[in-house]
Amino acid sequence: MKILIAEDNTFSRTLLTKTLTKAGYEVIAAENGDLAWEILQQDDPPKLALIDWMMPGLSGVELCRNLRKIDKAIPVYVILLTAKTDKEDVLEGFSAGADDFIKKPFDSGELLARIQVGQRLVEQQALMHCLIDSIPDPIYMKDNRGLYLGCNKAYARFIGADSDSIHFKSATDVLPEDQAQAAHMEDLRVLAGGTNLETEGWIRDVEGNEVYHSTVKIPYLESAAGSTGMVGISRDLTKRIAMEQEMRRLAVAVEQSTESIMITGVDGAILYVNAAFEATTGYPSDEILGKQPDLLKSDEHSETFFEEMWGTISSGKTWSGQITNRKKDGNLYDEEAVIYPIRNDAEELVSYVTISRDITQEKAIEKHLRQQQKMNAVGEL
Repeated sequence: MKILIAEDNTFSRTLLTKTLTKAGYEVIAAENGDLAWEILQQDDPPKLALIDWMMPGLSGVELCRNLRKIDKAIPVYVILLTAKTDKEDVLEGFSAGADDFIKKPFDSGELLARIQVGQRLVEQQALMHCLIDSIPDPIYMKDNRGLYLGCNKAYARFIGADSDSIHFKSATDVLPEDQAQAAHMEDLRVLAGGTNLETEGWIRDVEGNEVYHSTVKIPYLESAAGSTGMVGISRDLTKRIAMEQEMRRLAVAVEQSTESIMITGVDGAILYVNAAFEATTGYPSDEILGKQPDLLKSDEHSETFFEEMWGTISSGKTWSGQITNRKKDGNLYDEEAVIYPIRNDAEELVSYVTISRDITQEKAIEKHLRQQQKMNAVGEL
């Protein structure tokens, strides 16, 4: 872990450097506040800093104030080195943004112990930040004024901005104008009421695409005094909505089909029949669902016929052929049927779909024509 030491006293700076280097830390040293500030503004600055209160250039307290103005997801952990021990001085340091104090002259054991505490906190923050960033759903945090405190990478991609750049900005600064005001008012309702709010609807992403998002906004409490902030979590449901719409269109097409459609489980139990099936067989759906297809059995076929049929579809192959079934009223009818095995994503058989067409009248006409042909042939003799 990199640690910045900002100390103008050469002896003290050298002693601190040796102590921390021996403990396994990577040390970057600065002899004044201005150089320390320059180092802390770099792309990959130290995450923990030991800063002397009194030194040339920026003082330790001024450095703390400057650091707290920087929008960083993981702020620098600051330990002030000082001989000041008055209550007013301690309060001033904490108010400026210091995380801890250590008195001069320092004890190396106490110094390392306090650094280890700071290291644990920084590492926990980094881990939490990494976990939140790994979540594919957009997540953001706001304070009790509805201003952004941060967000994960998914939300940053959605709004087209860097996560650090939105700190202490409102929805009106970040979101499209026609969406920002409604979002900000929802935030204030959550913060004022202290209760969760769930919404769904179409919104536009940074590229102008219409997406359907489900969002839950959750207040968090510091005390009984009220909400101190909120967390918003969104989920893109666009694909699910499109799939549901496609399924509804498919359901309408199936229900309005003139061909009989029956869906059964792998155990043969009937799961669904359409209106054409009801009209053909005379069985209403509420009477036949859960039953076995042998309810339609006509005894016109041998057991071998059905064994071969089930052997074909249970092996994952499609069966097609003609079959004579019995209606609810006892009358026989002929149909031309195709049975399709249905598999899930794991290639497991989960159901069968039977699509059939009543050919009773066609077969009767064919039979009549054959008889007529025979009669004509006899008449010509």
